Amino acid sequence: MNDSTNYPTPVDLTTPHARSRRDALAARVDVLDKVGALRALPDDMHVTTDMVAAFYGVPVKTIQTVVLRNQEEIAGDGYRVSTRSAFEATFNMKAPSSASRIALFPRRAVLRVGMLLRDSAVARRVRDMLLDVEAQSRPAELSEDEIVLRALEIQQGKIRALTAENQALTEKVAEDAPKVHYVELYVADSDLLKFRTVAAANDVGEDWMRDLLLEKNWIYVETERRWSNTKNCMEIRRRYSAYSHKRQYFRPVEVHEAPRFKGEVMHTLKITPAGAEAIARLIERERAA
Repeated sequence: MNDSTNYPTPVDLTTPHARSRRDALAARVDVLDKVGALRALPDDMHVTTDMVAAFYGVPVKTIQTVVLRNQEEIAGDGYRVSTRSAFEATFNMKAPSSASRIALFPRRAVLRVGMLLRDSAVARRVRDMLLDVEAQSRPAELSEDEIVLRALEIQQGKIRALTAENQALTEKVAEDAPKVHYVELYVADSDLLKFRTVAAANDVGEDWMRDLLLEKNWIYVETERRWSNTKNCMEIRRRYSAYSHKRQYFRPVEVHEAPRFKGEVMHTLKITPAGAEAIARLIERERAA
């Protein structure tokens, strides 16, 4: 087999439109061993964010950004966040002193990151080798529909490449800044984020992050006891809201189909892009304390 670094890459696996292609290749975890040495945890099945970053030769924050942008897709490969105590009990090893939560990547999720990560020579070799394996497993001739699809994917890759320069400049500014800028780079102003998405992007648990925001008086919680006909028991409902001085960081989204809460429409609290960036900075300060 020729050196995979010399293979052409006719399809850009990093684009959103290539999701089905990535799904089809996700089982080829053997490719990881062909491009480098992936250091794993004692179970030889999982790796941490630091290990993924070391394998692909990129900063840890770059891996966290890929996870933030593709949370659902990577979670489908078994990605999860473990508590410190569960991590130490499972792997019989001490977690870093600054980590209260540890992200765990199975090999399949590590491969998925390689298919999504653009700015890494190792990730490019992974994609080249995957496409080579795919090409060898299919007939030499493409059908007319496949030719059209391939042309569309190539064109989409070119369009994405045209915007890459602006993004690269923005990323350079973020790299030099002492703040966490993943939201500014990758989340549109109109987007609202779930608590678990922001927590996972910062390698912390959702409950831990929510408790931190309560402790710092960014948000508050109201409770209500009501009878549940489906559970046939009393249940406690909680509704989270933002304090007035932090309202720009959160937005209540009304849930009209849910039972009313204290006579009012129930809402779910979500995080704005500015809020996600501010929370990331808060978590960094907590870790440094």
